[in-house]
Amino acid sequence: MGALGVTAKVKPANCEAATDESNQVDSIMAWAQKEGKWTGIVTTDQVVGASPAAAYAHASSRSFYSEVPEGCSAMDIAQQLIHGKPGSKFKVIFGGGRKHFLPVNTRPTNERRVNIDNPAINGRGVRTDGRNLLEEWLQKHEKLNHTAAYLWSLNHLRMLHEGDYNEDYILGLFASEAMVYSMDKILAQSNGEEIPGKDQPTLEEMTKAAINKLSQSPSGYVLFVEGARIDTAHHENLAGYSLEEVYQFDKAIAAAASMTSEQDTLTIVTADHSHAFTINGYASRGNDILGHAGRDINKKLYSTLSYAAGPGFSLNEDDEDRFTMVNHFLQPAMMHTKKGVHGGEDVAVYAKGPWAHLFTGTHDNTYIPHALAYAACIGLRVGHCDRRGPFNRYAHVSGALRRNARDPVISKFAAASNLTMIDHINGQTIAPDVLKNPPPRHVVVELPGELRQSINRAPRQHLPMARRAEDAEVLVSRRNETSAFVTNNRSPQKSPNRLTQGRRVHKVAKRTNPYGASIGKHPEQQQQQQQLWQHQGLNTMLNSHGTFVKS
Repeated sequence: MGALGVTAKVKPANCEAATDESNQVDSIMAWAQKEGKWTGIVTTDQVVGASPAAAYAHASSRSFYSEVPEGCSAMDIAQQLIHGKPGSKFKVIFGGGRKHFLPVNTRPTNERRVNIDNPAINGRGVRTDGRNLLEEWLQKHEKLNHTAAYLWSLNHLRMLHEGDYNEDYILGLFASEAMVYSMDKILAQSNGEEIPGKDQPTLEEMTKAAINKLSQSPSGYVLFVEGARIDTAHHENLAGYSLEEVYQFDKAIAAAASMTSEQDTLTIVTADHSHAFTINGYASRGNDILGHAGRDINKKLYSTLSYAAGPGFSLNEDDEDRFTMVNHFLQPAMMHTKKGVHGGEDVAVYAKGPWAHLFTGTHDNTYIPHALAYAACIGLRVGHCDRRGPFNRYAHVSGALRRNARDPVISKFAAASNLTMIDHINGQTIAPDVLKNPPPRHVVVELPGELRQSINRAPRQHLPMARRAEDAEVLVSRRNETSAFVTNNRSPQKSPNRLTQGRRVHKVAKRTNPYGASIGKHPEQQQQQQQLWQHQGLNTMLNSHGTFVKS
C-alpha cells in the first residue's frame, strides 16, 4: 500500500524496483508536458504528500518524503520534484512541506529572496543528506537560462498575482509542514489572539495565482488543486474544521470558474476517498450542525454528526458537557482509534466544460485521467485529435465550426471560401495561407450569417451525415435542382445505396449514420430542404456532426 506512480510489480518493501522505468506509470502531468502544455500543483498539504506526489513521483512508498532506505538508489520524493520528470518541469508549485527540502544540520544562508533572520522561514529542515534542494532548484533553472522565483509568504503570492513576479518557474512553500487549518485562523482572530499561519495564503489565493501564471501558456495547461486539510481534520474527528476546509475548497473552485471559460476549460472535482462520517437523526431546523440532534431511548444525548472511529471515542455516557462548543471539539466516535478512518463508498465526480459528459455514470478511479487526457488531446493516444476519426474531427459550436487545422477538408475547402478562421486559444485571426502548413491547433471557422440562419432553421434530422471524409462520397451539385450530399457508405464503390450526381437513390433513406441521425429522407422532404438552402443561394457540404463548410 502507499506506492506512487508504479505498477503492481513494485512491492512496498522493494524500493529499488521503482527506479525501473518499465515499472513506472506516467501521470496526466507527464502527458500534458509532452504536448507542450504547462503544468502545476496547488495543495494545502505538503507538496510531497501522497496526492500531489502522485502527479510526479515514482516510489514504492508514499513516506519517502526526504529520504529512502539505506542501499536504495531511488530519489526521495522531494528530490523527484526538484530534479525528476515531470516534477522539475512544473511551472507552478504551491503548498507546504518546506522542511523536506532543507538540510537538518544548517540553516540556508544564500537562498534568493529569503529573509535569513526569520527562523519561521529559514528554520532547519529534516534532510540528513545535507542538501538544500531549494537552492538546487534555483541554480538548476539559472543554468538552463530560465528565470525562477522561490516564494514563502502571502505577501509574495500577492505580488505574483499583481504581476511583480514574471519568472518562468514559481515555487512557493508557505509552511514547514502542512498549512494551518483555516478554522484556527478564524478562531484566533475572533478571540483577539495571534493568528497562526498569518503569512500563509488560502487555497483560493494560491489557485488564483496559479491560474494567472498558467493561463499565459500558448498551448493550455493542466492544474491540480487539493483541499488536503479536509481529510486531516476528519482523521482527527474535527468535523467543524473539516467543514470549514470544504468551504475553502469551494471558494477555490469558484475562483477557478470565474477565471476560466467552459468553452475551452474542462474542470472536474472529485475525492480520492470518503470518511466514515455520518449525519444522524432528526435535528430541528436551525439546529447547530455541530451540536446534538436529540436524545435516544435511554435519554442520552447523541450528536448530529459522528464518526465510526477515531480519537473522539468516549466511555463516559453521562458526559453531556462534551457537547459544549469549544475550539477543538471532537465529534463522538463509536470505536477508539488514534485516527479517524476512511470510508468505502463511492465518491462523487463533478465535471463541467468540454467533454464533461464523459464523467456521467459510475467509473473506476483510473478512468478519470484517461477521460481528461482524451478531452485535452493528450495521453497515450494523443493522435486522436489531429487524425481522422468519427468524433474528433468536427464539433458543433453555436454558430461556428471548430475544427483541427490539420484537417485536410479545411485545407481543401475552407482556404478557398473566404471564411474567417480564429485560433480559439488566443482569439487571433488565422490567415488562410497558414493552412498550407497547418499548425497543431484548433481553429474556429466563423460562418456567414445567412448560412447560420439556414442551419438553424433546418431540422437536425434532415442533415445528411458522413462517418469519415475519406470514406464518404461527396457530390457537389452542378445543377440548381440538386443539393450536395455526403453519404456514410464505408465502401461507396460497392454499396447499392450510393447517391449519384443528378440522381437520387431512394434506398438511401433507409440508411442511418452511427449516431442515430438519418442520412437521407423521403424525396419530398429532401426537396423542401433543397429549396430552403437554394433560397439562400448556398451550396453546402455537410460533415459527420451536422456542421457546415461553405463550398
